[in-house]
Amino acid sequence: MSRSRGRSGTRRAPLLLVVLSALTMMLIALPLVAQAAEDVYTQRTLDLARRLECPVCNGQTVADSHSGTAREMRNVIEQKVAAGETDEQIIAYFVERFGEEILAEPPKSGFTLTLWWAPVGMVVFGLVIVLLFLRERTARTAAAAATSGGGAALDPELERLARETLAATDPGTDTHAADTRTTGAKRADRR
Repeated sequence: MSRSRGRSGTRRAPLLLVVLSALTMMLIALPLVAQAAEDVYTQRTLDLARRLECPVCNGQTVADSHSGTAREMRNVIEQKVAAGETDEQIIAYFVERFGEEILAEPPKSGFTLTLWWAPVGMVVFGLVIVLLFLRERTARTAAAAATSGGGAALDPELERLARETLAATDPGTDTHAADTRTTGAKRADRR
């Protein structure tokens, strides 16, 4: 009995090998079939399909989508190209049925023109704000340097007050002697 099990196991191995080989070949051939489907359409059809968004798939053009709706749209485009319609007529046909949302790139007119220029306007606005801030900051710095005197001598009265304050905080200095010298000099000036 054990021999019959062994023989049936060896019979399954070639079958398993054949099934795995078939699956591998199908996986390899799948992209080639998809490529062959794209080869059915003309380059002009694919270019027009890239200008239209798939109404079913988010963020995919009609040329890139594998949905049935996109396939039907490519067929309609191909028929209209063969009939001799212009690119604008074909695009207008789809815009009429689906609205401007079908366009992969919105038109640069009307309200959408504002949307196209809004980022540029925001950058310019930001630059103006930065320039005004820098201008005000440099003006404040220049005004502060002008009021400080740029290193010129301070008022003599302020210098005297500064010396007195420093002398009062320094324990080694005799403040009374400094005061008498100052008042004595003043009295001499008065005579």
